[in-house]
This record gives sequence, C-alpha cells and structure tokens, in this order.
Amino acid sequence: FLIVDIYPVRYSPANDEIRYITKGTLEVLYKEPSKKPTQSKYDLLIISAPAYVKELKRLVAHKEKFGIKTKLVSVDEIENKGRDLQEKIKYYIKRAVEAWDVKYVLLVGGYRSFLGLDKPNFQLPVRYVYLNDGGEDGFVSDLYYADIYRYDPRHGYAFDSWDSNCNGRYGEWDWYGYDEIDLVPDVHLGRLACRAVWEAKIMVDKIINYESRYSVNEDWFKRMLVVTGDDFQDQNKLDIEWNVSAVPNGDYYIHAQAFANDGEKGEVHTVHVIVNHQSPSYITFSEEDHLITGLHYPSKPVACITVPSDGNILGNTDVEVESPPGAYDGYRWTPIIYKDGILHIMGKGYDPRPQADGHAERTSVTVKVWITNSAGQVIFGPVEKESEVWFEGEWQTEKALNYMPKSFDRKRLWTSNGLFHGTEEDPVDGINVVLEELNKGYGFVYFAGHANPMTWADHYPGIPGGRRNSDVAGLYQINFHLKKPLFPLDTLTNGHRLPVVVLSGCHPSAIDCSFMKLLVDPYQSMYTAKSGIWAPECLSWWLTRVKEGGAIATLGPSGLGYGMLGRYCTEGVGGWLWPEFFRQYGEEGKDILGEMFTQALTNYIIHFGPDLDLIDTKTVEEMILLGDPTLKIGGYPSLSKKIAMSSDIDRGKLEKIVLPGPSLEFRRSFGSSELFAGKSHRVTSNPLIDKGPVSLASDGKGNFVVGYTRQERKYDELIYQDGFAISEGGVLWKELFMRNGDEEIAHQYVSYAGKEKYGAATHYLGIGTRFDIILMYDMTDENRWYVLRYYFPTEPIYRIGRNACAIAADYFRNDIQYIAAFTVDYRAFKQIPMFTASSSNGWVVFIPLENVQDIELATDFSSHYVLLAMVAPDGCYLGYLKHPDVWGDPIDVEARGPYLLTNPDIAVTNGVGVVVGERNGAIVSMVTTDNGKSWRHESIVSAEGEKPEIVGNRDGSFDCYFIRNGKIYVAHSEDGINWEDAKLVVGITNLNANDSFDVTTDGIVWPGNDGDLHSKVFISTSKVSIINIDTSPDRKYIVATIANSGTEDQKNLNWKIEVKEDNPLYILLHSNITRGRVWRGNLTIGTVSLLPSGEIIEVRSGRVFGLGSIKVVVTAGDARAEEDGFLIGWIILLHHPNE
Repeated sequence: FLIVDIYPVRYSPANDEIRYITKGTLEVLYKEPSKKPTQSKYDLLIISAPAYVKELKRLVAHKEKFGIKTKLVSVDEIENKGRDLQEKIKYYIKRAVEAWDVKYVLLVGGYRSFLGLDKPNFQLPVRYVYLNDGGEDGFVSDLYYADIYRYDPRHGYAFDSWDSNCNGRYGEWDWYGYDEIDLVPDVHLGRLACRAVWEAKIMVDKIINYESRYSVNEDWFKRMLVVTGDDFQDQNKLDIEWNVSAVPNGDYYIHAQAFANDGEKGEVHTVHVIVNHQSPSYITFSEEDHLITGLHYPSKPVACITVPSDGNILGNTDVEVESPPGAYDGYRWTPIIYKDGILHIMGKGYDPRPQADGHAERTSVTVKVWITNSAGQVIFGPVEKESEVWFEGEWQTEKALNYMPKSFDRKRLWTSNGLFHGTEEDPVDGINVVLEELNKGYGFVYFAGHANPMTWADHYPGIPGGRRNSDVAGLYQINFHLKKPLFPLDTLTNGHRLPVVVLSGCHPSAIDCSFMKLLVDPYQSMYTAKSGIWAPECLSWWLTRVKEGGAIATLGPSGLGYGMLGRYCTEGVGGWLWPEFFRQYGEEGKDILGEMFTQALTNYIIHFGPDLDLIDTKTVEEMILLGDPTLKIGGYPSLSKKIAMSSDIDRGKLEKIVLPGPSLEFRRSFGSSELFAGKSHRVTSNPLIDKGPVSLASDGKGNFVVGYTRQERKYDELIYQDGFAISEGGVLWKELFMRNGDEEIAHQYVSYAGKEKYGAATHYLGIGTRFDIILMYDMTDENRWYVLRYYFPTEPIYRIGRNACAIAADYFRNDIQYIAAFTVDYRAFKQIPMFTASSSNGWVVFIPLENVQDIELATDFSSHYVLLAMVAPDGCYLGYLKHPDVWGDPIDVEARGPYLLTNPDIAVTNGVGVVVGERNGAIVSMVTTDNGKSWRHESIVSAEGEKPEIVGNRDGSFDCYFIRNGKIYVAHSEDGINWEDAKLVVGITNLNANDSFDVTTDGIVWPGNDGDLHSKVFISTSKVSIINIDTSPDRKYIVATIANSGTEDQKNLNWKIEVKEDNPLYILLHSNITRGRVWRGNLTIGTVSLLPSGEIIEVRSGRVFGLGSIKVVVTAGDARAEEDGFLIGWIILLHHPNE
C-alpha cells in the first residue's frame, strides 16, 4: 500500500497568508520494475565482529529451522563505500534491504573492550550523535543503523547519512549545526553488545533455548512485573504568608496537618520559630518527612513544613533564597522568602498511599496550617491549601499494565504499596527485594524510574527527606558496600523464565561504557550527567547477558532519559513511549520483539510529529534494543506448528511513512576567523548570506556576542536560521547556530547583564507556543549557556515573537535576571506585546496594543528598571518595566504614547535614559530621568539620517550612530539633549537600504558586501585564548593551540605546560593510593617573542613519563585551560574517543 501526506491548508508566515485547496485530484503512477527481483531472499541480516562468527553459526541454524532465512556477515567482509566503518555498515544494510528484502538486522559486538581498549576483532562500532540537550553533548544511537532512507522530493527515497551538512558530525543539533534526519526506522534492529566470546555463547544459548520452548501458556510467562516509585518532585508551592511585623517577640509554633479526600488524616508536623525584631534573621530549609513516615509504607497522609526550619529566627533582615541547597527542584516549590516582615511558609503535603491502581483522588490532599504562641493560643490560621503530588512511575507502569492481555497477572512492586523497599539497615537499598521477585520468572518487566549506566533506582512516595534519603536502589552491577555478592545481577537464577525488560531512566543502555573513561575523563565519569559511564558494561546489557537468568532482552536509553512531571507524566517522552511498546503486544498482537520496538518508535514520531523538538528527537534516537529483533515472544509452538512471524503484515514489513522533515542545514567546522587589515575583522564566514546583525552586546573589556540571521541551504532552496557569534577581544570570532522555524525573521536579541561576562538572549523560535531564554554565564563560552524553553500547554497564546522580541538582562540577587518581551497572538488580539521575567515565576503581562512591529529594551543596572520602546501602527510607545517587589508576583509595566517616532533605539546610563528614532527623515531624541515614567526634552540629533542606534557611555554621555547615504555617522551628547555635529565612522561604506548594524561602547558590527558580518573594535583589547589541548599523533607530547584574539600584538608572551599528579578518586576513596605519578616532563615553559593580533600558534611539551591520573594545565599570558587524562609510561591519554 501507499501512504500519501496531503496538506490542504498551508500558512506562510513570511507573507502572512493562508493557501488552501478547494478541489483536487490525486493521480498515482506505478511502473513495473524492469528487472525481476533477485532469487536470494533473507529475512534477517546478522552483522558481527569477527570473533563471534563461529558462535553465531549456531544461531543461524536455529533461525533457519524456524523459517527465518538468515545471512551472517563479518564486519571485516564489508568493503562497500562509506566515510568510516559505521557508514560502510549502514550502506551494507541498505544493499541488503534492496537486494535481499531484509527486514531484520542484528548487530553483534560492543564498544571496545571492557577496559576501553580498541580491539576491532571483538567490537562493532557505535555511532555517536551530536545532539546537545544541555545535560550532555551527545550519546550513542543504534537508530542510525535502522534509519536507512530519507525522502528527497526530487529523487524519491535516498540514503540518509545523518550528516546532511557533510561536516563529519552525525545527528547534529547543537551550537555548531543541525542535521536533517528522517528518524523513521526502515528495518527492525537490535544489538548483542558482546565484548567477549563467552558473552556471545551465553546469548546464543539463551535465544535458542527461549524460542525452542513454547512458554506462552505457562504461568510464569503470563505475568508482568512493574517496579517503580515517585519519579520527580512535583509538589506545588503552598506559600502561606504570615505577617510577622506586628507579632511580639517570643516563641511560636507552626503546625501543619494533611487530610486525604477519603477522610484519612496524618500526624501534625510542628516547627518552632523565634520572633526577635532586634536580631538579624536566620531562616533555612529542612525536609524531615522521612522521619514522619519512618520510610514504612503504605502510610497516612503527610504534611511537612520545609521553610522555616526548627529554631529559625524571624528578625529584622530580609532573607531570600530562590532554590535552597538540598531541595530537589526547590525553586519550584520551596524558595526561602522573608521580606518586609512577611514570612512565606513553604512545605509539602501528600497522600503516600498508591494512586494509579484506581485511587486518583490520592493525588491531592488538603494541608491545614496554623500558628500558636508559647501559651498554646492560636494566633494565625488555620489556613487551608490544596497540595497536589503525582507518583509518576506508578501512572506510567499502570498505563502499560492496562494494555496487557486480561489473562496476565500483574505484580506492582511500588514504593507506595510497601513492596519495593530497602532494609532496616539500609532503607535505600532494595536490590534484594527486586532480585527475589525477578527469580520467580516473568514474561515482561518494566522498571520506571531513574538510572545511570551502573544503577537503577526510584524514590519513596513524596520523595521524603529529599533524594538522598528516599532514592531506593533496585538494580546495580557492582556492590559498592564491598559485601558479597560483589556482582549481584550474576546471582539471578530465573533460568529459562526470561522476561523482556524495559529499563527507563538515564543511560541504562549506554553501550559506550568503559573503565578507561574513568582514567581519561574521571570528572565527567563521576560528577556529571554521565556519572557511571566508567562501568565495564552498561546495566541493560549486564542484565541481558546473565548466564543463569536475567533478561532475554532489555530496552532503554543510551543517554539522559526524560520524563514529564505530575499529571502530564504519560503524555510525552519515556512515559508515553514505553507504555506504547507494551501496547504493541497487548492490543496490537505483535509478538516479534523488533516489530514491537520499531512500531512504538514510529508511532511516537507520528504522534508528536511531523517536526519533533529536540527532546522528542532525542527520545527516539537514544532508545536501544539489546536483544534479537526476530525474537518470538514466548517462543515457537513446535516445528510442526510453525506460525508466520506476523499475522497482520507480511513478515514484519514496515509501513513506509513520509514525514515533512526538519530543515536541512549546511555547516562547516567553525575555527578561528580570518583577520582583516586595520581594525575591521570578519565576524562570520558563511558561504551564503548573513543578515543583520540584530543585536550586539559587550562587557566593556573586549568580550562580545552578536545575534544575527544565517542563510542556510536546504536542498535547492534557501532558508534562514538563527546565528550567534562570540569573541574574546573582537578579532577572532566563533560562529554558533540555533535552529528556528526556517523563517527570515531577524529576532536574535542579546543583552549584557552589567557584571562580569554575564548576559541573556532570546530569539524567534517559530515552534508552536514555545519560546527560549538563553542565560549566558559567560557570553564568550557557549558551554556556559543554558537554554530555558518555555511553552504554553494550551493555545490562547501563539505565534510568540513573530513580529518582535527583545530581552533586558541584569544581575542581582546573586544571579542573572531578565525581562523579556514578545509580540504574541492572544485570543482575538494580533501581535500584542507580552512581558515575562525571571522574577515573576511564570506570570506574563500583556498590553492590548495590536500589531506591534518593534520592541527595544534597556536596563538601568543601578535601579533595576528596564526602559521600553515599542512601535505600533499609530506610533511609538515609551515606558518602563520593573521586577516585582515580591518575588513571584507579575512584573510592573507602564507605557505611554503614541509618540511620532519610528525605528527607535534606547539606552540608559547613570540614571538617564535616552530614546532616539526617525521622524520625517531626521533623527530625534527624548530623555527620561525618572526610570521611564515620563519623557521630555525632544531634540534633533541629525537633520538627516535613518536607523539610529544609541549607546550610553560609562561617563554618562551618549553616542548616537545612524546611516546617511550608505555610510555610518555618530553624534555625541553629554546629556542626551544637546548633540554635537555628526562625524563619519571611517571604514564602513556602501551599506544597502535594507542593511542594519548594532553598536556598543566597545565596537560595531555591520554587514559587508561579501555577505558576511564585520566588526570594528573601538577599544584596545589584549586577549590570549587557549583554543585546544591535545596530544601529538604518537601520544608522546602535549600540544596546545594558542591564539591572539585581541587587537594588540602580544610581545614576549610566556607560556607554560604543566603535567600535574591528580587523584580524582580521592572524593570516593579518601586515599592517596590512586594518585597518579609523573616522573618526567612535569613542566615545559617557553616564550613567543611576537604573536601578532589574530594569529595562532602551537606549542608542545617535552617528553612525559609516569603512571596514573594527571591534570594538564596550560597557561599563556592571562589565559588558562586544563584537561584531565592518564599516563601509561610514555603514552599520554587525554580524550576518550566517541567512535
């Protein structure tokens, strides 16, 4: 059959028009193939590392016996085209699909050796994809091998390389590029991640024995086990305000009690506080609900005061902590707020009894709070608040159970029902409970919770006492208590009663684990999102290859797994995907493992497509099947009663689905930029056209960030994406990339926060009801940028930022703060301004002014006010925005107008704000001295000019730049009222009518005639950057790349390479026995007599000799960089390959 996607209605944002079909005819032409198909057909292709071929011949014979025609190929036999071995294997799979009609592919071989050494005879390479979600820069994806085709509108189906921009970085979605990927799997694919022959033998034996025994009607098979708890802290904010200002000094007691909807009530929790108006305040966070329940479940409803804590002092000073240390996602539910004598009482309230087994009413309780004095008299309250908490894992597993056949027994090992628990000695070690249950034998098992490559765990209900006191371990490979058994999974004895297992969480199927990563990248392996990646094998594979039991197959993510909080827990990511996997068996009747998995992925793409966002894309890419994709669930009846592999589609034939793909982007590697003569420097070097710049921010010390629009190629058409460029010194620039909706909309705003190198940015995303805020903790280091994506779950608000967006950054309360503005369609209003802020806890404020076309913001760092200018059809409106006095309230907004101004820009310095704009061909200005509440002193800046940009200087003066006759001029004013005659800015000419530029006190950026952006730096900058630390090709020397990225030449530049002994395991072991040793080459120093502006050099260390962990530290002038690594004699290991 044929599936055709038809879009009868199309909206064009660029033209603001809707195109629709009123009548149409669909004609399908089919041409019989001129060649007859080949006579040789195979169902299953096995591609194996050479070491396992002998063992796999037994598996081939077994498959053939049951009618599955199988082709076994060794990796060293594959010689077709491809840039690397991974691509050669993928091309071979394509050839097998087209020549032999292969439907299933089994890869046999893991990632390197147990120690991480390269042993090609035993390994089948993994494909590392560069999708950066902010938590990790990439992960392994076996979907790469299964997604063979993409749809090309010109030529039909074509090979999908997963590297559409041809830069050697596969599956990109990060600051450096984006690859268009089809994602829909074209074959059913699984992997046996063997690293030794004995593992291959175990798996072949297990598959043969499992399929040869018909277990569908056996009691053990007709059972499903689910193991889970409470995944996330979704407690809502109670926030009960108590005005202490008029309360006499003394002792007071805050009481809280929870009442369930069925009348059950819990214990009263009491916190003692002291009111002392003559003392400084002391207010802290505490979480003691694990002491209330004793971690024994089921339990009565729980109420627990978390702010303030026992013994706290409510005094005469304010205390505000947005996210208290130790509070899991504390900013959402338990900030510390004591301001102007008002205490915000925070706490928890929940019913810890099971929810998802038919008791949805237990997701909420009523929390009653009252306060008594030392005499026991009630002086406040009682106040009642509704508290809602969902045990996400329960709802996900219950959804899966509901899909299974009615004949199945269901075992719920939940923390809430008391069946998943720790021991009296260790309440958070529940592995014995889980192993005992697995030994009973189950057909299917679903673990929903948290994981890393070594451990799976989940929380007690309500996450009592925080994660540290409530995270119950259910599986782990290695017993770190150093007690027997040392390897608990190997003690499983469920024999032939092998389940298909789903392990949700983070990295349980990270098949790129290796012990070498602990040596080469110790900090990443132990203290980041990739914690546990140094395990000899990942948890999923270990569970699968257990000899006397374990699983027949395990599925799970290779990267950070995602879940949704609260009531939405089954509506996306893993909470949607894995129940859908079980639905394929229970409702769709699929009993071939690979078909179940492939169809679940395909349905996810269809349900959340056609354009998946970054997290949805990762959810599909990271899932791995560690097992045989042709596995017959429950085994075959017998040879005499053989059945077809699928009853609903011919032998697992995939439905061919064509989805409108995301944009194809072109990108090259971004190195340091070319230096131009004088003080004009190339900012971008895109082969196509870079438009803008939209905005430029700098810190006064030579650090810059630019937002602009990039033209990119999508097949034979041109599209537009968002670009950012960063520079330390203004000479050498690095280009970054951020995907949007392909539209030519120049809305990439950056803003300096007034301190250090802090900044913030936003841009037009063009995706549904979502918008991004980018917090820049170093404007020149994208690794310290954090993208916060917000969305509106319903759509009274949409087309966010379509006409305009802007952001104003600030720094106070010990963090970056911002106010952002977007034009939005809100109900019947079209493109009205919407304002949101970091301080307003999700509130948004609208001004019902339609069709706003431009918004400009400027921060006054002394008052924390933000000045506002926006253009509507009837003129320009001026005003201010202010962060709320009470954190969490809506921001204060005021605007007045209209004023006769177009193309406005705004700046503020030393308490004086100036707006400039166009009027009748002239440039005019207005001034505010009261934070934007009134605007006066209208003045003429220039009688002729357009597109003004204003800068507030640190001395209180202003400079207004503008375009006149294709050139840029600048006028100066000491007060924003009286303007000097404009002067030409030398070196910037031939600007076109549609060109724009932006400027700060430190420099200017403009579009050149070559299609790239250029910069001119106004200040003298002395910047040295260390671009890279690596080893020489023979791994005997350390090589550092140093660049002069400032405007000044560097003379007699001293550099130094230190190789220091390191002990990253000390935090765990508290011993120096693991400290590395360096016996030679621990210090190399040198001097570069002259390093001109914009040039790059390499320096290298002397020979190094030692053993163990090292820290390489490179300094050049004021620049410093470091890299951890490992020494094995003369060999230096600094980077573990991703493959």
